[in-house]
Amino acid sequence: MGADVAFRTTRNTLQFASTSQFGSQANAKNTNRFTFDSQYARLLTEKWLAVGLFSLLRSNQQDLTLRSTYGGAFGRKLVQTDRTALTVLGGGAFSHESYVPQPGTEPIHNNAESLLGVTFSTFRFKTLNLRSHALVFPSLSDPGRLRLSSQSGLRIELIRNFNWNLDLYENYDTRPPVNAPKNDLGITTSIGWTF
Repeated sequence: MGADVAFRTTRNTLQFASTSQFGSQANAKNTNRFTFDSQYARLLTEKWLAVGLFSLLRSNQQDLTLRSTYGGAFGRKLVQTDRTALTVLGGGAFSHESYVPQPGTEPIHNNAESLLGVTFSTFRFKTLNLRSHALVFPSLSDPGRLRLSSQSGLRIELIRNFNWNLDLYENYDTRPPVNAPKNDLGITTSIGWTF
């Protein structure tokens, strides 16, 4: 299941998105994943903007009970047309992580991080919508650790606001603080309705 909503004015943009996934198969453990992403952007000039973000991630694939990330950045629009946008971001973030307890490890971690990102979107009227964003979080409190969060999606309208969606996501951590897999990668397809 997934839902997203956005509100835009001349200078402000507010976006919310959430997904919930559950997978089950024989001879393998069940998987579940939950995300919540929110972002507020304020246009400062024609090309520059300020961005605030808040996200939640739960992934038993990475033994992650919950990661909450709070961040702020400045961005620059490199491309802005009536159909296509490309923006780069730079700033800082703080994350609070809670992992599944393991013997000899501390399951709770706080991280100060820098934030680098790129967002891209394009559409062809109502028939096709392609969007992608990638955020990189080099750790300041744990030098050498690097996190990547990326999501890309393709939406094709089938008929009258019903659409087919293909989404690709990845959360990668070069050095998880507990003995856990480094990445959570997935592809989902779905049928949706836009209103």
